[in-house]
Amino acid sequence: MNPKEIEEEMYNYIRSHDATSFVELERLFDQCNYDYHGSLEIGAQGQRNLSFWFDWSADALKIFDNVVTRPGVTMQASSPMIYLIDGVVPSMPVAKTDREYKHPHWVPVVFTVEKSAVK
Repeated sequence: MNPKEIEEEMYNYIRSHDATSFVELERLFDQCNYDYHGSLEIGAQGQRNLSFWFDWSADALKIFDNVVTRPGVTMQASSPMIYLIDGVVPSMPVAKTDREYKHPHWVPVVFTVEKSAVK
């Protein structure tokens, strides 16, 4: 699949699976036979040591960014239990508050497409 097709797959997946985790997105990349692995992380803009997810390539981040910046796609804080259930939990402390930390912390999030945005 080409990147545009994967974008559509990702958007449609989030639209039909409320509260989609990064683990689910990685599984979707795998199903599309797309190598998303890299050394980049997705973090809170302007705040050091707050990370949403890790180890993606620049091209995978571009696909992801093109999806999550679409109208109606929202990112929401979630429980780490979502990731535990999905089978992958980063080995770092969970950020409890929105502040700058001295050491890296993970912010568990999920993605949803607002019902009003679905045509």
